[in-house]
Amino acid sequence: MAKNAMKNRPIKFRIIELLADGEERWSNEMIDILAAEYGMNSTYGRNCLNFDLVEVSTSGFIEGIDEAIDTDGSKLGKNRLLMKYRITGLGRSEYEWLLGSAGKKEAKA
Repeated sequence: MAKNAMKNRPIKFRIIELLADGEERWSNEMIDILAAEYGMNSTYGRNCLNFDLVEVSTSGFIEGIDEAIDTDGSKLGKNRLLMKYRITGLGRSEYEWLLGSAGKKEAKA
């Protein structure tokens, strides 16, 4: 699969891509990557990215497989919930469709 094909595209597309390699990643790791790419390094921006992860998860494209609490505040904020995510079959299918339609302006049926 094309790595970084979704870079500078909508954030939720990029979230799916970050997990498309089959690796499992913690929310704070993905937020660090996304914040740097999209210029969202403020507390507000990072919180928005965390909500984007939750929305992509509730849509069924990624799933939470582990959780931890940031007890010392070094990752996301003191006592904040950290989630470990992986891509689902639905997410992989959507990513493959997105790759095939990148640059095209057609609706998915």
